[in-house]
Amino acid sequence: MSALSKNRFTFDVLKQLPFECDSRLEQLSKLDFILSKLYIALTACNWVHILKWDNELDKWLQLGYRLPRKTHTTLVSIYYELAMSMNLTQLVDKHASARFRQLLDLPSCPDESCQGNVCTHCIDKRYLTVADLQLDWRLAFALLKKYFYPNQHYQSPVLPRFTCDAELIRAANAFFPAEETENVLNEVLPLFSLSHCEDAYIAIGMLSLLVPASPSSSDDFDLNPQTWLPTIFHLYNMLKKGDVCGTLLFDMFSRLAVGGLSDKYKYQFSEYGVFTQKQARTLFHYGLQLLHLSVRNGLSFTENTQSFAMEVAFDARGATVVSHLARWIVCSLSVKCEEAEDSILTLLDELFSLISQYFYPSVDGSNNVYLYQFLQELAYCFLERWTYENDEKVSIPKERRLTKFTKEKFVGILKPSMLYAIYSSAPYLSEMAQGALRALSILEPDVIVPCMLKRIYPALQSSLETHQTLISLESLITLAPIIAESKRYRPHIISLMELQLPGIDPNDSQKTRLVLHFVAVIAQCVSFCKIDENVDRNIFLQWLQMEIRNLDHTDYDNLTSKGDETVIDYDEIMSSAMNSFPEWMIRFEDRVFTLLENFPDGKDKKLIESYLLMALESLLKSMSDEWFNLALSRAANFVSTNVIHQSMDAVKGVCMAFSCVAPEKTWSALYPVISANIFFEIDENKAGLSRGSNADAILPRDRTLVWNLNILNTIIGSNATYFLRKEEELITLLDKLLRCRGFVSTLASSCMSQLVTRLISVFPTYSLKTQHLTTDEWGKPCKEGSFHMCWNIPFEQEIDLVVKVCNRYMMLCMDRLQHLIIDRKLTNATIEWVDEVNSYLERLGFMCSASAELFRIPDQEFVPESEYDEDNMYTADFEYVRSKSHCRWAITTQHRSIMDALRERLGSLLIELHRIMFDSVDSDVSILKNLVICENKFLSDYDYPVSLLSGRDYSNYLNPTLRYTNLLKFFDFVPQKQPYSAMLLSHNIYVNYQNHMCRSFLSRIPTSNERILIHNLTVPCCSQYEDIRRTACSALTDCVPFFRRIRLPVLQSLIGILKESKDVNVLQGAFEAIFFNPFLMNLVHRHWVFLSPFLSILIRLWSLDEPILRTIASDVFEYDMTTTVCYETYFPVYKHLYVPKVSSQSETERLRLWCRTEQQRQRDREAALKTRDEFVDLFPNAIGN
Repeated sequence: MSALSKNRFTFDVLKQLPFECDSRLEQLSKLDFILSKLYIALTACNWVHILKWDNELDKWLQLGYRLPRKTHTTLVSIYYELAMSMNLTQLVDKHASARFRQLLDLPSCPDESCQGNVCTHCIDKRYLTVADLQLDWRLAFALLKKYFYPNQHYQSPVLPRFTCDAELIRAANAFFPAEETENVLNEVLPLFSLSHCEDAYIAIGMLSLLVPASPSSSDDFDLNPQTWLPTIFHLYNMLKKGDVCGTLLFDMFSRLAVGGLSDKYKYQFSEYGVFTQKQARTLFHYGLQLLHLSVRNGLSFTENTQSFAMEVAFDARGATVVSHLARWIVCSLSVKCEEAEDSILTLLDELFSLISQYFYPSVDGSNNVYLYQFLQELAYCFLERWTYENDEKVSIPKERRLTKFTKEKFVGILKPSMLYAIYSSAPYLSEMAQGALRALSILEPDVIVPCMLKRIYPALQSSLETHQTLISLESLITLAPIIAESKRYRPHIISLMELQLPGIDPNDSQKTRLVLHFVAVIAQCVSFCKIDENVDRNIFLQWLQMEIRNLDHTDYDNLTSKGDETVIDYDEIMSSAMNSFPEWMIRFEDRVFTLLENFPDGKDKKLIESYLLMALESLLKSMSDEWFNLALSRAANFVSTNVIHQSMDAVKGVCMAFSCVAPEKTWSALYPVISANIFFEIDENKAGLSRGSNADAILPRDRTLVWNLNILNTIIGSNATYFLRKEEELITLLDKLLRCRGFVSTLASSCMSQLVTRLISVFPTYSLKTQHLTTDEWGKPCKEGSFHMCWNIPFEQEIDLVVKVCNRYMMLCMDRLQHLIIDRKLTNATIEWVDEVNSYLERLGFMCSASAELFRIPDQEFVPESEYDEDNMYTADFEYVRSKSHCRWAITTQHRSIMDALRERLGSLLIELHRIMFDSVDSDVSILKNLVICENKFLSDYDYPVSLLSGRDYSNYLNPTLRYTNLLKFFDFVPQKQPYSAMLLSHNIYVNYQNHMCRSFLSRIPTSNERILIHNLTVPCCSQYEDIRRTACSALTDCVPFFRRIRLPVLQSLIGILKESKDVNVLQGAFEAIFFNPFLMNLVHRHWVFLSPFLSILIRLWSLDEPILRTIASDVFEYDMTTTVCYETYFPVYKHLYVPKVSSQSETERLRLWCRTEQQRQRDREAALKTRDEFVDLFPNAIGN
């Protein structure tokens, strides 16, 4: 039953990637190597190596590979013990807890019979159960005792450092064997004492966490929960009722209810689940008290008297009690509730008859959040269990399963409260009610949808009740997939879309966002194309009038009421309705154009832009070619005849939507006009040839050029192949753009960068539109067998064009910079000279980022630590696991030699420019800043365009995660193994591909030029100008992880500056360069050799009469140094009980690592003692404190 709430996604994403992943043998070979190293590090207690190989294991898992079951159980045991160990470093403790949770949520094949990268067994076999793995509850008990009773174990005033993670123990509870129940009770019950109230609550909390909830297959009477449940009820009755104790109680009972559904549970299971009638009624009484219902005198039924510390320690927040209460109720339902006069179902009905009045919109209680959450959790838990039982082979006996009668009765109980709850004026309460609406509509669409349509139509037709209109729009978004899937309700789509059009209003951002959201969701479910153009449109109009009349006169709130049972041809009605779609599309575009002309400003601007892009892309993707062409012609006319800078980003989103769906058609419609406008503005109006008062200012004469360049920047990426046979046209265009300065120059450089990047990038293709869905497929997810991902993979022709473009324009920029700075030696810099230098530096930076994928880091043999890492200095610099995405395409030797020569020259030029510009006291600040940015891109963008993919344009428009987040949540709980439409599935695969791209990274050995440039970045970190300092510190943080054996020299250089300099700006810059760089601070925390001088520097900074330095030093010491101690000086209580014995071949390596670890600890102890003596000398009066 541990699989009840697990992820059911079994689509093999790795098969759709544009490169071949590791074979199963290669996967297991890498895993075995990682685990052998991890086991050696664990037995040697070398925390640096443990973290290193834990990260490698995490990368292996992130690649989507499947764990063998035996390895899976071993790793869970290891990380459980590690997470329960005391005195670990913060980082190790955090990693152990995170990995333990991750492993519990991962599926694994029980017998390695699955051929693909995912396990296709039934869900009960995909996830670990107590039959596969048993964990020792005593480890958790020991940790809890040392946490709550520390003075009984330690006499020293300095206690060992450890954390107590109740949520982690609660997750491990599923693997505590039921046979240990008596032992748990014998250990915990003696701790219960009413003499000290805290002891009583601690004992209840321990029982909640430690009592096994897993079912036992034994018939032993002592293992029957009814032998010890009365004791638990008795203990609870002796305590003051409150949220903390109630949460712990229902947490334990909900897990018992889940375990009782298993076929291995051999004891009583009645209409009350595993409980008796008296116990069930008592629990409902407790639950009613914990819902915080407000009574007439303004008080609550309960008073929370427990301390906040207890709530935090046991993770017993008041809001979680309703989740446990809902799960206990749902998992106690069964077929036995049908015939029994009194059961869990009737008790639930009685409960809602008492609390339903509190869902009225007029009731505005401060504690209503518990009620609304309870409603949502009940609906979700029931849907979760219904899906689990009815979609796959599960181990629940038939006499304990849910039935259609139970489902109908359950929905009928919750429906009245839900219909009131959705109209709450509080947004967070209304959102919970919408979640309940969604779950109930999936369970019983014919019960919920008519009730909602009856309320939605009048609200959309009237403009008087604004709140009801907004709630109706939100409800339509929730119901959209259900309406599209049901043949009975899908004809309403066109009429509902028509009624929503007035909601696209520049003066009402909230309503506009909701309408666009509905369009996006419904377009994911249907295809807008002609079904049968010969069907008369009046058929739909006549049916709609009759349907509205039926909705008005039929009492759908009564479950027994029946509508008109006349046989209706809904396919014909849908065909008739679809014939009126072009008119709707024209009116929709008119509304969008009006929105663009009067685009809202302020905090809602970005939100509307993202929803507009999402709606248009989804809608255009679902339209037929004929209707798409009509929409494109109207959009092209609007874009080419208007210049509206207020909505520039939104218009780019519109163009992006058209370009993503049909790039060639969009290019043909827009490029001729856009290119002509660009040439006219530059040649005739002299636009873009000079800058304004600052680099970001847009002159009035530049506005039209900026508009057209933004449009070109948006569409050129998807159509870069247009220039493969038109190189002269491309050169003419780029030469023209090269003349631009100021803000226009940035746009021109971005266009060139987009062109180069997309020519050599791998991305999904949208040029050939997918086949439209038939009406029978509406609202249903894409079938796995019919889906095939198409990718754009660059060939030699594209690479050749990119190399030519890079060679021409990078050489041109370098020649100009050589002439302007090195050869001329200009002393009095003019504004024009500064602007020209900045434009060339900016273009070089863009070209470095765009051409990053032309440089490849070759596979490098992993070097064992003993050969290079005597003091654990470089352990993290050498990666082992690497995705094969770097093999997506190859580059010829000729092209590689050209690009290597360009990079060599650029590196030498940047070194020379850095020397000249930073040695001169008259250098312009903007040039210094752009030079640092260019150096950063030169160092960082190699094999993967890191800086380009973190830019603003990518974040807003190209990042698929941001574009589709608001859509995914409406499709992620459909009861299928693959719940997404083809478009959302493509997005999921593309995100996975980008994840593989990140995992293809390897830190590289720096060349001589790169080593000099990294060292040079420490100079601007200590600049007199704050803007340059921040830019350089950020650049240094970005660059350091990309190189091997570079962190130590950089740290030593900065510490040397801190020791020697007395200038406040230099000290502040050098200190921030260390402190805000996690890779350098990691070395400081890890080694007393660096920690000791760093502490001395902190004291020196604090002693200076400079407020900013004293503030920085005190903050760092208080918030960082006092909570982080050197790794190797810990004395952890870790016995590595579950680590497999290392092989005889690895024993030598283990001994060597253990010896090196002990030597390192000894050196750190000596350095720590030396530091202590220095502190005693500095603060002699502090010895007695």
